[in-house]
Amino acid sequence: MRRTWIAIATLVWPALVFAQTSAPASGTLVIQGGGASTIPRDEFIRLAGGARANIVVIPTAAGLDDYGEDFQKDEFRGFREQGVTSISLLHTTSRQVADSAEFIAPLEKATGVWFIGGRQWRLADAYLGTKTEAALRRLLERGGVIGGTSAGATILGSYLVRGDTRGALPPIGDHQRGFGFLKNSAIDQHLLVRNRQFDLLPIIHAHPELLGIGLDEKAAIVVHGDEFTVLDGYVAIYDPAIVLANDEFYFLRKGERFRLSTRTPMNAGGTPRFLPQILPHATLTAAEDEELAGTYRAGESLIRIAVTGGKVGAAICPGEQRELIAVTRDLWFDKYDGWKLVVHRAPGGAVSGFTWDLGRDAGSKRCLSGTVEAVRSNAP
Repeated sequence: MRRTWIAIATLVWPALVFAQTSAPASGTLVIQGGGASTIPRDEFIRLAGGARANIVVIPTAAGLDDYGEDFQKDEFRGFREQGVTSISLLHTTSRQVADSAEFIAPLEKATGVWFIGGRQWRLADAYLGTKTEAALRRLLERGGVIGGTSAGATILGSYLVRGDTRGALPPIGDHQRGFGFLKNSAIDQHLLVRNRQFDLLPIIHAHPELLGIGLDEKAAIVVHGDEFTVLDGYVAIYDPAIVLANDEFYFLRKGERFRLSTRTPMNAGGTPRFLPQILPHATLTAAEDEELAGTYRAGESLIRIAVTGGKVGAAICPGEQRELIAVTRDLWFDKYDGWKLVVHRAPGGAVSGFTWDLGRDAGSKRCLSGTVEAVRSNAP
């Protein structure tokens, strides 16, 4: 592999973000992979207002004939143990009912909505495109929280994994659209305990615009703004840039975070997660190094990429040169801090620019910080 030196012409960068996957502009999502953990539910209650929360439980995914007193006693117990007194159940299989003002009245007053498990296609059949879905979006717009476990987790994504009416397999089924509260995402659950860790790969290959998120039982994430945090357990990340190159995925653990717009994993403190140790490194040719060389513009700043031979390096901090390693031809990481560089290409395949995520606190080391999108200014 050859050496690539990146010289920064100025230390002033615009705050540009290469958007891909996005959360609601307001509100919060709590997404649980199934299992008996009470940690996600308790966090959901806290975000919804604690003992003062007004919670609506939607059990439609379970496909039961009776959601009466006995069911509600069991399902509401965990909420009542946390002091919540305002809890109601909302269920229908009729799209006409779901599209009525009467039915959605409890949602207009709710501070939180919780979807239980079952089969996610039942939720899609009953509520997609109705006033119920619109009311859920309004709940988020006013700062509320929507959570779900198992099927109730998958429905919150834009792609409905395991949405087939015949069963949990195949993962690509006859229902493929979720609510899309987490835009451009595909969410799977019960990941490791049911040996599903490879099932998101064909979905990402078929829909490379999606971020794949695999939640093991007990695992959960809290999504707010441009990030999610792993609340508990282990969460698998299927980044299309990695999946399409070598069918690899990686895990985040409790406390670690993920920046949605740039699909960057982060440690609990907000610095980029060190991925090179867990992903295979690419061996690039001299020609593949050379195609990256040239000058790039990011706002008023010019970035020069030069190929010298040996290793791949970046001059980012004053008096300091960083070694870069390639995971794929178009995905690079700083060897020590995990800063992420994604190469962009024109329709014909020529390099047109890149997005570089240097992390939030890189500036504390007198380096550039934040996310930058650079456009090619000239040839090598």
